[in-house]
Amino acid sequence: NELLAKGPNGNNAGSPTEMIGLFIARKVHGNKNVRWNADDLCAPCALPTNPPPAGNNQNNVFRNSFDVESWPNPSDTVFNLKLITVDLNTESKIQVFDMSNKLVHSNTFDPEKVYQFGNKLEAGVYIVKIQQANDSKTIRLVKY
Repeated sequence: NELLAKGPNGNNAGSPTEMIGLFIARKVHGNKNVRWNADDLCAPCALPTNPPPAGNNQNNVFRNSFDVESWPNPSDTVFNLKLITVDLNTESKIQVFDMSNKLVHSNTFDPEKVYQFGNKLEAGVYIVKIQQANDSKTIRLVKY
């Protein structure tokens, strides 16, 4: 249920640990010296050069952010989406594409509510685009 990836010898020094593949877990942790890649065909992800601001600024860091939480993934029934947004008035749009880029589901939903979908989708991998005003996020969901 939980994956912990650490750099060499469990610390943040030395050469980075390269994590390659699909990782499915409730929590995935990686130290500063871990590079995550979807597959071995692409170049390693760059390590951050600037650390996050010091202090307890978590609320300020996410104040103007737009993100999407999705669960469960993978799923054998439905998916749930919840927006993380400061704009609770603008309706959100969802578009779901199969791997042949065919639009298989679209709808609008209230950004304050959990949006549930997928009960009519066949097993497969889906690319989901969520838009709200000028913000958008694309995620990958798997139904089995």
